Amino acid sequence: MIVKSDLTDILLSATLKANRKYEKISRGAWLCDYGVEGFMATFLALEVAEVLQSWYTTGHVTLEEPVYSFNNYAEAFPKRGPKKTTLREGGRVDLALWKEGKGGDHLIGAIEAKRGWNPDEARKDISRLRDLQNYFGKIRDGQLQYTAFVTFLYSGDDPDGGHMEDLYTRIEKWVDDHREEFGLLRVNFSPRCHLLEIEDEIFRGSSVVIEVV
Repeated sequence: MIVKSDLTDILLSATLKANRKYEKISRGAWLCDYGVEGFMATFLALEVAEVLQSWYTTGHVTLEEPVYSFNNYAEAFPKRGPKKTTLREGGRVDLALWKEGKGGDHLIGAIEAKRGWNPDEARKDISRLRDLQNYFGKIRDGQLQYTAFVTFLYSGDDPDGGHMEDLYTRIEKWVDDHREEFGLLRVNFSPRCHLLEIEDEIFRGSSVVIEVV
């Protein structure tokens, strides 16, 4: 059984670790500076796989997993009517979590990762995760246990140029405003920040995980 709180903590801390690693190899760039979501997703996959394999000897993680894989490996009771558009478009999830079970491999988790906070992108990803939960989660007797959206946060993502706390507040409000659309969401922020000082100006990096429950 997946321990959801442990997975969420791993995602929060691993996102900051990925940013520090990228800062080191790029001599100062952050995840938010360039299109490096692939680097972030790969780093997260390594960290998640380690904890997943501590729970299941056959636990493993794949990247850029096609959404149609859930039809074959999430073992959900068929739902009548056409599938949601997000499940018919041939999209992918950034990280897919697996374990071996009766009859072969089972998909037990889906994670979307972003290098910066963008409300429109968050809405698109969380919509896909909600549809996956509705079709392949516990409510449908499926195998899917954990779905989450994780993003790196940079204090500059606040359009008003505020502090990280202001960005947290904006995201919490966004989550509250979308609960009716997406159902139960649980928002988690990193308890610490990654700091960078350039010419007396301090930049802050953090992370947030929005669980689609």
